[in-house]
Amino acid sequence: MSRPKAVLKLFRIKTDLKNTYKNLNSQTFKEPLFLSKADRKIIEDPENDEYQYIFKWDVKSISSIELEFKEKKVPIVTANALIEFPKRKKKNSIGNLLPKSERINDDFIKVIFFENNQNTYALINTSNEAHCNRVRKLIGSNNILNLSEDYILDEDMFNWLFYINKECKRKLNDAWTVDNITGFTGNVVDEDNIFKGVSDYTTDLIITKAFISNMESLTNVTVKINTTNADLIFSIDNKSNVTLFVNRSTFYFDSTLDDSAMIVYLYTVVIPELSMLYEFNKIDFLLNKKTEFFKKMGLEVIESIIKKNKISLEDLTKIYTINDNEKVGVAYEN
Repeated sequence: MSRPKAVLKLFRIKTDLKNTYKNLNSQTFKEPLFLSKADRKIIEDPENDEYQYIFKWDVKSISSIELEFKEKKVPIVTANALIEFPKRKKKNSIGNLLPKSERINDDFIKVIFFENNQNTYALINTSNEAHCNRVRKLIGSNNILNLSEDYILDEDMFNWLFYINKECKRKLNDAWTVDNITGFTGNVVDEDNIFKGVSDYTTDLIITKAFISNMESLTNVTVKINTTNADLIFSIDNKSNVTLFVNRSTFYFDSTLDDSAMIVYLYTVVIPELSMLYEFNKIDFLLNKKTEFFKKMGLEVIESIIKKNKISLEDLTKIYTINDNEKVGVAYEN
């Protein structure tokens, strides 16, 4: 049964896929329980597993297969990371440390390893940032590399997707379309001031047009992309971290791999193709299309405000007169 959505964090790793698969059975990470000085005095062996949080791979879940799409063949490895983490209550009523079984929880976190353009990647499937960090420790901090340029997306690519959706009849190429944009996240002024918009009609909302025309920074979009092999709805940021809405997406390949095939198709076919299409159109968009597109959005915002507030030409003239007088005053004082 598919999950409603898959929240995916992308990391590039040093180990190739073959050795990753080979090493999973033996990989373990132990994180010590924080112990007070008083507890340390009464515990004989703090290094004992009783006082460690253990992260390891669930051996039964490890598999290695090759997915075959029309565009390419992709070898993947999937596994569930079994992680231990603390409950809130760690001590009993008289202040003694509870047995480990009573003071920890455990959870399974799905991880998909895949290769693309001679690089190996890990997709950690969790929305819990603490769990994501625990799985990263299991993978190994020394094994994690900076993300390659293949998956670092220009924020203007998000503006370009809005442009394609609004001005180009949604066509990315002869076979692919931007069917809809249903949400976005951006920063106003700085990264601490975050703005979000969510609607099935996001591109037509005045607030969206105002945000775009004001040249604010888009950091994430929720988009539906129709390809020849899938209709995928997903949110994506500039580091290719994704929330894939599995139950609202359609995948036209037969697969016994639950949603793993859909996820891998997104990362090895869809995202690289979107990035390539943007790069191909980037110069023309930035030099010839972007400014006019932003201007058009701005004019639509102004038109909407004028109509809704019944602003007259005389009202607008007063604003321009005041602004002109202020400029004259400043010039005279200087």
